[in-house]
Amino acid sequence: MDTPENNGPFSELNVMRTTNLTQLGDVRTANNSLGFGKGVLTPSTASNVIAIGEGVAASSSTATKSISMGSAFGAPYTNTTSQNGIGAGSVAIGTSANGDANPSHLGNLSVMIGGAAAYEGCGDGCVIIGQATASTNPPNDHAICIGTQAGNGSSSSAGANSICLGFQAGESGSGQNSVLIGHAASGTTNGSIVLNATGSTLSSVASGLVVKPIVTLTNTTGSMKPPSDSNFSHYLAYNPGSGEVRAVPHA
Repeated sequence: MDTPENNGPFSELNVMRTTNLTQLGDVRTANNSLGFGKGVLTPSTASNVIAIGEGVAASSSTATKSISMGSAFGAPYTNTTSQNGIGAGSVAIGTSANGDANPSHLGNLSVMIGGAAAYEGCGDGCVIIGQATASTNPPNDHAICIGTQAGNGSSSSAGANSICLGFQAGESGSGQNSVLIGHAASGTTNGSIVLNATGSTLSSVASGLVVKPIVTLTNTTGSMKPPSDSNFSHYLAYNPGSGEVRAVPHA
């Protein structure tokens, strides 16, 4: 039997080690789930859930093998972390992360980390990291949004399989299978690729590549000549105004 003398770090406190977690205060256990905080877990909570923080993941929509840690941030993000539930195998960490999840966007196997990250939920297999990242208009399946307000979806959601990386990248949403990198990189058309280092908004209006800035050199070699390798049938043309890059066939 343990005694105060051999009770490890608690020996100087002269307390006994306990096997009953409920003796520690606001600790809840149910269905092999563990909760720390007032109002966490309910009899209907799924099994193998970990919830830390007042009222966190208390919804009956909290799915098995999920982890939620946080609290309520305050206006405009008034719900606590995973207040409306969370998908199976998903992780939500941060004040109000996944706080007001849409019932149809309790994404399974997703990661949501940061204050108000994925506040309205997300699709399956998403990675949402940052302050207010993808916080409105839930991103679709397998979207990756990293950076403050990235993929925020102010007018549309981050498309399936899209990547929004950087402060406000894809802030107005992104097209499916799109890649938006850099502050305020924007492209709601499917298949958009936008690389932005201008410090201001750069948008794609069609599927394809848009990049700014780019180094421009003076042409000292005369007109463009076809390459000797016949496998290369096009050259790239650049629009310095829009930043659009297009493949142009050789004459």
